Amino acid sequence: MSVIIYESMCKNVKVLEQTRRVIKRLLNDALVAKNEMQLKALTYEFALLYAAYTEAYFLKMLHSENCFPSDDYIYAILFFDTKKQQERSYEQQWEKCISEGFKVITNNNNLGEIANKKKIVTELVKKYIIENREIRNKIAHGQWEVALNSKTTAVKNDMTNEINKLDFVKIDLCFDLYKKIINIVLMLLQSPYRGHYNNFYKDVEEVNLIAGKIEASSIDTKYKLISWKKDDENRRK
Repeated sequence: MSVIIYESMCKNVKVLEQTRRVIKRLLNDALVAKNEMQLKALTYEFALLYAAYTEAYFLKMLHSENCFPSDDYIYAILFFDTKKQQERSYEQQWEKCISEGFKVITNNNNLGEIANKKKIVTELVKKYIIENREIRNKIAHGQWEVALNSKTTAVKNDMTNEINKLDFVKIDLCFDLYKKIINIVLMLLQSPYRGHYNNFYKDVEEVNLIAGKIEASSIDTKYKLISWKKDDENRRK
């Protein structure tokens, strides 16, 4: 079953990556044209695409070769019981996956190191994957301008501000950051005694570098870069 699911999710991820490139081109065109309405609409679509991409890539990872001894381990991550009647939340699935990965290499001699690594991965997942989902959920439920609380009984100002600050340049970098986080967990699952030990801190550093780019980048910096390139092309003509 894992092979079928893996191959299916590979196809889905491929289409999502192609769609990312298409929407990114449209966003760049809207930015150059200073079409604010189109830019805003496409940014929301980009945010929804990123959320779909993270879920698809997560399933692809779970079903990758040599991650788990059997499908039962995957079902235990996705569901609370073997009858698959109650699905874990996305955050709980991630937590269970990380926990199962570190179980393999935990022993009495490395408890402190493992606890530290587990904390690092958990915090990366929470900050860059889980916390973004609430924004996606608001957009998916039509709250594009003003966000409401979970009971839809009041305006949620902090989330409204987050939605209004959505920046497609930052979202685009999140795709790259997410793949790095996936690779960290994939190495833990597939190659815990070689790939994980050899690459863990290097991969974490790469995640932090992309995170730094996310903080430093914005639509404004992108517009300046595109404008500079166009001016340079015109000068060369």
